[in-house]
Amino acid sequence: MDTLISVALITGAGFCFMLANLVMKTMGGTPFYVLYPAITITFAAGAYFEVEALKQAQLGYAITFILGCELLLSLAIAILFLGEAYSASNLVGIALVVIGIALLHLPNERDVAQRDDPIRSQTFP
Repeated sequence: MDTLISVALITGAGFCFMLANLVMKTMGGTPFYVLYPAITITFAAGAYFEVEALKQAQLGYAITFILGCELLLSLAIAILFLGEAYSASNLVGIALVVIGIALLHLPNERDVAQRDDPIRSQTFP
């Protein structure tokens, strides 16, 4: 998952999922025939990016990174554009989640062993 392409795909998935949530939040009074296609398109784009990222990264790492990316993007949009406010304890909780995700991505002995094993280090087409 260390490649720039993997990070771009994961970030793209997180962005699309965040955008779908933003559409659902802000378009409450919009007719369903406009709202549903917009949500479907953003979720489908996010799913595409996620599938492509999963071909290159481990499942657990990719999913947690996508969720973390979606969390941070949603938080930024909520604060900057929607004017939402969060308490200090909310922000500490969010920081702990982000720190947890970062800790999952630190290399460990098993990752090094898999990298050196030609069978376990394969990516799928």
